[in-house]
This record gives sequence, C-alpha cells and structure tokens, in this order.
Amino acid sequence: MENNDKLKSLRGKLLITGTIKLETGMHIGASNDFAPIGSVDTPFIRDVVSQEPIIPGSSIKGKLRTLLAKSHCDDYIMNEIKADKEEIKRLFGSVNPVKPARLQFYDLFITDETRQLFANIETDTYMGEIKFENTINRVDGSANPRQIERVPAGTVFTFKVAYNIESEAEAVSYTHLTLPTIA
Repeated sequence: MENNDKLKSLRGKLLITGTIKLETGMHIGASNDFAPIGSVDTPFIRDVVSQEPIIPGSSIKGKLRTLLAKSHCDDYIMNEIKADKEEIKRLFGSVNPVKPARLQFYDLFITDETRQLFANIETDTYMGEIKFENTINRVDGSANPRQIERVPAGTVFTFKVAYNIESEAEAVSYTHLTLPTIA
C-alpha cells in the first residue's frame, strides 16, 4: 500500500444542516441542445418525482471548492488554480495523492414553507419564472434572444452536508461544537 497518509477508518459523521434563501431569481442547470421557437430554452433542474426545483449537491460542492481554492491559492492567475492546498484536498478529496473526500454534500430540496408559498401565488411555470435575455454579437450586431427559467427570489432550500470524522480527538471536539447563526 502506498503511503497516502494511510487511509483512516471512519469514527463518525458530523451533520451540518441549514437553509439557503434566494435573494434574487436563480437559474439552476445548463441550456438545452434544442428548443422550439418561442419555448424556454433553459429550464431549471427539477426533482423527477415532485417536479419541484432542486440544487444538486454536486453544484454546491463544486462552487464551494472553487471559492475556497481561489481564496487560499498563492498562485491564482487568470482563473486558473495551479494546485490545491492540503486543506482543500482533505475536505473535497484528491486523485494525486489519493485522498477520500471528508465532505459529503446532499441535494437541496425546497422547504415546506416554500411549497406553501408557491401554492398561493401564480408563476410562469410550475414553481418558476421566465426571464427574457438577449445577447448581442459584437461583430455583426445580431441579437440572440432567449428565455431562461429561474427559481424565484424568496425560495428556501434545505442544506445538508456530512463531515467524516476520522479520529477519536475529532469526535470529542465536535461534541462541544457550537456554530454561529448567520443572518
């Protein structure tokens, strides 16, 4: 076995929960390859069962990793991070050297309060709003109008991430952990 800080056994999990409230409308997802004229060409990601908006845990994980890497990178140049710090590798995992991720992100679903809010208001689509955008080609001045579907401002999602505890000392210190309230 290679010396990859020797894979440690799992001693427990610290579950971190909270909510994320949208202050503005937000598009979640990518554009479609094909959209008929007049239709929404970029719908947001929905839960396949309920058809309600969700934020994939992988999206939160990727954004958080990028922001942390940028803020802790000594040689961040032109949107390129040369190498992650050890702390980033420990939290999010690494291929070289092999380090399993200590954080596990869950998909974010809307809260019951948000569900009740949408039951009482009319939206352009089921729990969504349509925003018209237009991009202008700088060379020939031609317009490329499109419609995107956004999750409306005020939507609240549940947030859950698990942190893998690998030592007895971590397990003891986290039993007395008090997290601050963020307004």
